[in-house]
Amino acid sequence: MLRFKVPQFLRRDGSLSEGPRIVDAKKQPWSGAAIGNGSKLIVAFDIYDWDGENGCGMTFQPRAIQVVDYIPYEQLDPTDSFDELEGYSPAPAEAVASQASSPAPNQAPSNPTPTWSAASDSNDQEVPF
Repeated sequence: MLRFKVPQFLRRDGSLSEGPRIVDAKKQPWSGAAIGNGSKLIVAFDIYDWDGENGCGMTFQPRAIQVVDYIPYEQLDPTDSFDELEGYSPAPAEAVASQASSPAPNQAPSNPTPTWSAASDSNDQEVPF
């Protein structure tokens, strides 16, 4: 797997640089749909070597991309990998209204008070997280 990155920059004439040209398998302009992981692409790129104060290296700058096998981009919910467990969960709105005077046993108080304090002879403060 390779990862390419093209920074956008302002040209001397005031215009912004464009990204690589993207085409489909038939070399027609790309529709603009987001390309997902697992898609198969052919990438035409230039290689630039660089040398500077902080080191040296090579930059691969894409010029054109052909989408051979398209897989749509899907933004997954990162919590999908969690299992549902027993533990804290806020009460439904109706139950909260009827129990407004005291929190449920597994429910945190609505205005928690910090339980830590700084040592009297030190400027260091530690928060128990």
